[in-house]
Amino acid sequence: MKKIILYFIICLFAIGCASTNKIYNDITTFQLKKITSKEIPQIEENQNGIEKITNVNISQGYFPELNVYEFSQPKIYNRKIGNINTAVSYYFTAKDSVVRVISYAWNEQDDNDSVQEIFDTNKNLFNEFFKNNGDMKRTDEPTYWQDAITWENKKVLVFQFILGNDKGAYRTRTIIKYK
Repeated sequence: MKKIILYFIICLFAIGCASTNKIYNDITTFQLKKITSKEIPQIEENQNGIEKITNVNISQGYFPELNVYEFSQPKIYNRKIGNINTAVSYYFTAKDSVVRVISYAWNEQDDNDSVQEIFDTNKNLFNEFFKNNGDMKRTDEPTYWQDAITWENKKVLVFQFILGNDKGAYRTRTIIKYK
């Protein structure tokens, strides 16, 4: 009987620890634990990610600490699940190889409805994870609209946005920033 109780406690501990490392839905798996660049290949191998070699300019808008950290060239992977293409970009610092930001991007889908569906599915996942509906803001401009939502706890900030126009949504991103 004691072995069964011990096994049960170990299982609960393992489930609890796993839930803080990553969360997932039918679209992708989001990395919530701060990692180093050395861990990226194994994570992407598990997700069937294919590395894309490219030079990327890092935007101050995405990374307010650009003047604080010196970033290495990000590692970018493409994941495909069914007909959904996800680009995952890992931004890490040159000094210690710590991943500071991960961006999950969808903008090459078949139709505008699928982009909206991806945004809504991810929003529901993070609402459940953070146990709140986040802080949603809407911006309307003459040529586009944007919905942006933010969730935060002591370890991580998640920022998600969707862009659209009069034809519907055409791009969505989920950005995870580690504290």
